[in-house]
Parts: sequence; structure tokens; C-alpha cells
Amino acid sequence: LYIMLGPSIYPVDTVPAGNIVGIVGLGKHILKTATLCSTWACYPLRAMTFQSQPMVKVAIEPHSHKDLGKLEKGMQSLFQVDPVVEIGIDSST
Repeated sequence: LYIMLGPSIYPVDTVPAGNIVGIVGLGKHILKTATLCSTWACYPLRAMTFQSQPMVKVAIEPHSHKDLGKLEKGMQSLFQVDPVVEIGIDSST
């Protein structure tokens, strides 16, 4: 667990209610957002909605075909950690 305060993060064992926290090791279980609770009697919080549209569109490709798997893994990681990233494949190019 990490308490996140502006640009700083602090490792902690417990977190009081109302704080923003980072939890390491949930990447295999959560895509972007989730409601975590110590009881099953918890209603899921709604995902945050963003009013803005993507501002930059970038085309990328691997150096060689054998690096395609690394590129896909990296893009998936970026998609998981950034709530506004959108990834798509343009088959016409």
C-alpha cells in the first residue's frame, strides 16, 4: 500500500478512510478501476467519466516483427495505468 500525496508516495501498512492509495499487485485482476472493500455488502462505485477527448493520436510500430509482442505488452500496461489512454488498430494502414 502507498499513500499518494501530490508527486510523492509513501509506503504504509494501513490507510485511513478518505485517502488516495496505490496498491501494488492488482494488475492481473483489475483492468482500470474497481471498488475494493473488506466486506461483500459494498456497492461498487461507478467508474470515473472524463469529459475530454484524446488530444494526441500517435501511430507506432515495432522495429521488427519479432518485437510485436513486446509492443503489445507495453501498450496494454499503458492502457491499464492511464484512465484516458485509448488504443486501437487501424487495419487500413
